[in-house]
Amino acid sequence: MTNKQRAILSVTQVTKLLNEVLISAIPSILVEGEISEIRSGKGHLWITLKDEGSQLATVIWASVAKTLKFTPRVGQKVQCEGHFSYWAGGARLNFVIRRIAESGEGLLRQRFLELKAKLEQEGLFDKARKRTLPRLPRAVGIITSAEGAVVHDIETRIRARMPHLPRYLVDVRVQGQGAAEEIARALQLLSRAGLVDVIIVGRGGGSLEDLWAFNEEVVVRAIFGAAVPVVSAVGHETDVTLADFAADVRAPTPTAAAELVVPDRAVLTRETNDLARRLGSIEDLLAPREQALEDEWGRLRMYVFMKLSAAGVALKAGSGQLRQIEPRRLLERLRLETNAMLARLAAEVRAQLQRQRIAVHTTGQRLAGVSPRQRCQVELVELRSRWQRLRAAASAWQRSRSDRLTTLGQRIEATDHRRVLARGFAIVRQRGRIVSEAATLRSGDQVAVELKHGGFDAAVAAVRQAASDMEERKDGRTN
Repeated sequence: MTNKQRAILSVTQVTKLLNEVLISAIPSILVEGEISEIRSGKGHLWITLKDEGSQLATVIWASVAKTLKFTPRVGQKVQCEGHFSYWAGGARLNFVIRRIAESGEGLLRQRFLELKAKLEQEGLFDKARKRTLPRLPRAVGIITSAEGAVVHDIETRIRARMPHLPRYLVDVRVQGQGAAEEIARALQLLSRAGLVDVIIVGRGGGSLEDLWAFNEEVVVRAIFGAAVPVVSAVGHETDVTLADFAADVRAPTPTAAAELVVPDRAVLTRETNDLARRLGSIEDLLAPREQALEDEWGRLRMYVFMKLSAAGVALKAGSGQLRQIEPRRLLERLRLETNAMLARLAAEVRAQLQRQRIAVHTTGQRLAGVSPRQRCQVELVELRSRWQRLRAAASAWQRSRSDRLTTLGQRIEATDHRRVLARGFAIVRQRGRIVSEAATLRSGDQVAVELKHGGFDAAVAAVRQAASDMEERKDGRTN
């Protein structure tokens, strides 16, 4: 491409392009050095850092300067975190500081405390949500470096306590660039797979910078979101990481983590034997109670049997009384009584009418003798009135008797044996007499069976007696 074909940029465009390249190429770095110069203005701080061979111009904007936990001074060694920016107004390259702390892990400690406060406010370290480790896990997940001593310590301890327990190891980097993301992905993988009941995540001891992967937010959130309990075994007992706060249980060492997660087979055997002995003692204690329960059950069965036998006897007696009623005879008697009442009623009415006719005839004769027309008319009206009252009384009396007759008829019909036959029962007769007990029959006897509609003749093939009858005869023979 020739010079004529190249695009011509303005100074502002060049500085803008330079800033974009700087931010994309070096988004954030940590720098350590000694403060050799400090200038301030409008709340901003311009600091020059140096070491044995170079100097670096830095700036702390006022929004960050007012949050500093200490006052920077010349000669102080500090750690700074930030990015590069080209200042177009002064044609100068600056290192923009976002965080600054005294050297000696000061900056990392500050970041640790800031992230801890943030996650604690969100509830990721809440003790109420921590889960109990399973008593006897089906399988254990281990997230650590396959080349370190940690996995050897955990494996050795698990084999000693329960050698046949399945274990799933996920090999990850435990420090350096990208280690936090690998640890978080391993937690998500084991949690979603459903293969393990508990996960151990850890590494050996080291400096705060060496352990920093376990302070990253992505790891803490992965531990918090795990579907199974997580045991943190990071560093030595004195080392503390944010993973320890988020885990369900913190183990001081990897070996201790294996002991927390996996029960000792010898201890389980002793506990099982002890439970077996206790179970045998309980069975010995329950044996007499079981026999007492059996005895009580036998007495209850005898009581129920006696009650049922008494109820059967009462039912048989009631059936005999019902058969003695003979509904047809009762119906016939009620019909005769009704006809007699009707005849008496008719005779009484006729007698009353006859008496009234005689009285009318006598009155008419008396009136005919004196011939008072007006008195005759009065007597005639009175006579008609009496006649109407008499008819009304006779009619009311007749209605009451008719209602009585209807009620009696309904009662008679309710006791009619044909209603019983309509429900599927039958009447058995031998030589015109009703058979009420099977004991009166013999094999080969001829009987007549009456049904709801019609009937039939039959011969007795066999005679069966009720269990209660047999018991009664047996008791009678015994007595």
